[in-house]
Amino acid sequence: MAPPELSLEEALTRLEALVREPVRRKLAPGEVVVFETRNRRHSARSSTRKSDIEVPLRYVLWVVLGILLTLPLLFFAPPALQREAPLFVLGVGLACWFVPMLRSGRLLLTSERLLWLPHLGEPQSVRLASIPDDGVQFDRSRLDVRVKGDRRLHARLVPEAWRVMLLLELHRQSPLLGAARAGVQVENVVVFAAKLGEREGCGVLRPGGVSFIPDGQEHQVLQAISGKAPPLPRFDLERVLDTLRWLPEAEFDACVARVVAATGGLFRSAEDARHVPGPPAWMWLRIQVGSQMLLGRVALAQEAAAKAVLNTWPQATE
Repeated sequence: MAPPELSLEEALTRLEALVREPVRRKLAPGEVVVFETRNRRHSARSSTRKSDIEVPLRYVLWVVLGILLTLPLLFFAPPALQREAPLFVLGVGLACWFVPMLRSGRLLLTSERLLWLPHLGEPQSVRLASIPDDGVQFDRSRLDVRVKGDRRLHARLVPEAWRVMLLLELHRQSPLLGAARAGVQVENVVVFAAKLGEREGCGVLRPGGVSFIPDGQEHQVLQAISGKAPPLPRFDLERVLDTLRWLPEAEFDACVARVVAATGGLFRSAEDARHVPGPPAWMWLRIQVGSQMLLGRVALAQEAAAKAVLNTWPQATE
């Protein structure tokens, strides 16, 4: 938004200059990549829940339709073409699948902007700080993401579109807006799927103790983090809590504490909780919290981190 002291003509001139300015493909100095589609590096601390990848039903139907329309060639092709008929049917099916993929590309969320690099066409970007509350739209049938801010961005066929929506909502506003610029995430944090009594949710393991946040509290979680709770296509509590690691350590702990309080969760200090030895943490993690047992499963990539955190607890030194 232009400063109030600017005239309409000056504001339009600035806007025109911004639109004409080419989008930078390369990252600026100090710009940090928070998330990139189709990049396994960003799944090292992966959620133990369902996969991010989605495929639009319409593209599956196009493949099936293409094969069905050419299938008669297998039975009615002239003798001279009978050998080539199966290859033709297979080729049509592959074409129906890969041609729409030409619309896709790479989507990067950085500490400063959302950057779309299509396979065909010019790159697009939007500064995170310029995205308004209603600035992100999602077309589930096509897996397209549209974003408006200082520019407009239309990312097509994004396989992890729901996750992009979630991360955008978190990083475009306080407290996470710009938090990733330092390029450092809080260490000694393990977020894992957990169950406390009959309640399922997530656990957060820290040297200072363990927190439990129950599922089904999407509104309360987002409200506690940013003060806003917009509807989202999907919500993964583990990923939300892991994203908070971009905050400074003290802010991370304070934010998790707010989420625990807002959702009716539970926190026990390392002095009051007790790890019950047993199978590896990726199989079962058991922590005694008062009269209850917190059961959890840690992602395999996080097993060593969980062991390191538990080794800092007082009982480990007894």
